[in-house]
Amino acid sequence: MNNSLRWVSLLLALVCFAALALAQAPVDLADEPYHSLLIQNDYLRAFRVEIPHLKSTLLHKHSHDYVVITLVDSNIKQARAGEAPITYPRYAGDIRYIHGGIAHTMINDEAMTYRNITVEIAKPDNSLYDSFRTQDSFRDVLSPGVDPHAKYAVTLDKTGVKIWNVQLLPGDSQVRSQHPSPGELIVALNDVDLKQDGPNGSETLRLGQGEVKWLAGGAPYAFTNTGKDPAQFVIFEMK
Repeated sequence: MNNSLRWVSLLLALVCFAALALAQAPVDLADEPYHSLLIQNDYLRAFRVEIPHLKSTLLHKHSHDYVVITLVDSNIKQARAGEAPITYPRYAGDIRYIHGGIAHTMINDEAMTYRNITVEIAKPDNSLYDSFRTQDSFRDVLSPGVDPHAKYAVTLDKTGVKIWNVQLLPGDSQVRSQHPSPGELIVALNDVDLKQDGPNGSETLRLGQGEVKWLAGGAPYAFTNTGKDPAQFVIFEMK
């Protein structure tokens, strides 16, 4: 092989290597086809994630801490770059805070579409346990109340957000005290009918499962479940 052919072969090899590296580079969540951006502001980004049967996401990076709210019972597979997939059993209503800085793909081998709401938190968590944190650690799982047939409000407090896992039985209310939060995001775990009472009067808030709503902060208000079934929702109280 003469020198010209060697240089051509080397150039082609470099081009193929560069193309392969580019194909494997993790994309931002907003550029991942199965992640649909619902809301974005200075405090968070919220995505609807829907992965059909036998489909896989692109390799994508979570640059910030994030919260995954699972909407369906599932066994979702996740694989970090260059690693074998790991199956994670998740139930509908599973809520967990995960520290960022990871890149992975998600694979759905289930018969039904995998669905979650992923909320990316702009401000990182600097809690006491930071040096010991691990992904999917138990302390970062926000479980529901002990009695599934009762009103409850379970919280998980982080540097950039306080997360509330709330259930209101028909007619129950939750008072949201005045606080310096710049705003709150509400995510419905089931179909909810709420009355929001505030300083400017009452407002009806109806959300289907997985729908989100941004609420301006600063003023006290109360939620009342006006529906016939328990209302289950998650509140992200931003800091």
